[in-house]
Amino acid sequence: MILLITAFALGPPASVAQEIWRQYPGRTSGGHTGGISSAAFSPDGAMFATGARDGTAQLWDMATHANVAILDVGSTTGLPVYVAFSPDGSTLAAGCGWPSSLWIWDVAADSLLMALDRSEKLTSLAFSPDSTLLAVGYHDGSIRLWNPATGSLERTLFEQTDEIVSLAFSPDGTRLAAGSYGENTLVYRLSDWSVLARLWHQGSLVTSVAYSPDTTLLAIAYWSGSTVLR
Repeated sequence: MILLITAFALGPPASVAQEIWRQYPGRTSGGHTGGISSAAFSPDGAMFATGARDGTAQLWDMATHANVAILDVGSTTGLPVYVAFSPDGSTLAAGCGWPSSLWIWDVAADSLLMALDRSEKLTSLAFSPDSTLLAVGYHDGSIRLWNPATGSLERTLFEQTDEIVSLAFSPDGTRLAAGSYGENTLVYRLSDWSVLARLWHQGSLVTSVAYSPDTTLLAIAYWSGSTVLR
């Protein structure tokens, strides 16, 4: 799982987002034309989403292996596109680095709900276990917490100064881990959003963070090839 946040104006309302969706229906059997940067299964295993450096997120039907939808997220710079399903399976979040954009997609209705946040370079995203928050990490070290149902910005966290490369909510919904390129990982307590722990590993950059299913362990992977369990 992966997550993120900072205060900025919201993007187009749902009516405008629907029009954007109609411009990119993507009912083709094609694939990406750039390197795939992220992938995610829907919770029920029926769908598979991919994000790529061609500026698109694509949705695949696992029963037929057909490409059922393409969302153009607007990136023309070859930067990664990130995707994440909400744990309840109702929505797919897709975001790209620059120009920064964040899209919320209604999976069942096969339509775009809203477009959010065109500001700092987006670098990671993750849903909370109850699907009520979408954490988004940015190049400037900030994390923004969005309400995916309303599109409102709930909170901004700015305790790190380096790019947030990976976000993970604990399965019990009590913590958020944020790994940055600054050789550190911060763990936030969701009840009051205080910093519960600052975890350092000198000499190597963080690349990914993940919780064990029972929340007792946090795995932190590093560019050096090592992984630390805390």
